[in-house]
Amino acid sequence: MQIISYVIYYGFVKPLSMLPMFILYGISDVLYIILWFVIPYRKKVVLQNLQRSFPEKSNAECLKIAKQFYRHFTDVMVETLKGFSASKQWLNTKVIGHNTDLLEKYFLQNKSIIAITGHYGNWEWGALTFSEHTKHKPYGIYAPLNNRFWNNVLINSRKKFGTTLIAVKEVGQVFTANLNELGIYGFIADQAPSNVKRCHWMQFLNQDTPVFFGPEKYAVQFDYVVVYAHIDKVKRGHYTVTYSLITDKPQQEMPTFITEQHTKFLEKIIIVKPHLWLWTHKRWKRSRPID
Repeated sequence: MQIISYVIYYGFVKPLSMLPMFILYGISDVLYIILWFVIPYRKKVVLQNLQRSFPEKSNAECLKIAKQFYRHFTDVMVETLKGFSASKQWLNTKVIGHNTDLLEKYFLQNKSIIAITGHYGNWEWGALTFSEHTKHKPYGIYAPLNNRFWNNVLINSRKKFGTTLIAVKEVGQVFTANLNELGIYGFIADQAPSNVKRCHWMQFLNQDTPVFFGPEKYAVQFDYVVVYAHIDKVKRGHYTVTYSLITDKPQQEMPTFITEQHTKFLEKIIIVKPHLWLWTHKRWKRSRPID
């Protein structure tokens, strides 16, 4: 299995990533046709998610958003592919940081930061350029893949510009070990928690939704500033990352405040540009436990 993965990566994926973007976007256009018309990829999931999230919209409106989403989704696929070979200088022309003075402010105050985002815009390019926006030592929280080869490929790609990756199960240990270091810790916090009893339940996009409590837990425990990193799409192949303060006094906030605020922030930007969120995700596959 590892040999097959090796051949696929070095014989196909890596060479493909070296192609110019106009060719890769041509591939994206073909992928859109395949995933929408030929071999529908989670089309029912996407439409169901949209209809439940926007009950005020007609089926025709949801269908239009779904098509826009698949066009964006296939763009993210080829852009992620490009990330395997892209240089730092090239990516810095594609992803521009906004309000990075906010991060500078807390660096000068000797405060570490937890930066929260979602699967919105191009989160992979956002992760790759994360280290360019701050003087803090950047960390990214990730869930390891079962395939060791592809797990190492993703780790090496995501860390090549200076971000250190932390496996989900090691987060607590790393936070404790880094108490005397100025760090910024990136969380993608909109996945569906596996344990519905160890999360916060709230209304999100008109649905009862479980939300990870981890970012708030660590912010309160270590008294770290919390910001939201909004990755927006300006045009094809161009993104901005805008940093907004959620709180710089986490230990003084009411319980669940941080979790509620970053989730509501994500909801707000989804409502503005719904096609930029990852609708193929089975976000609402679990129900709130009775107890």
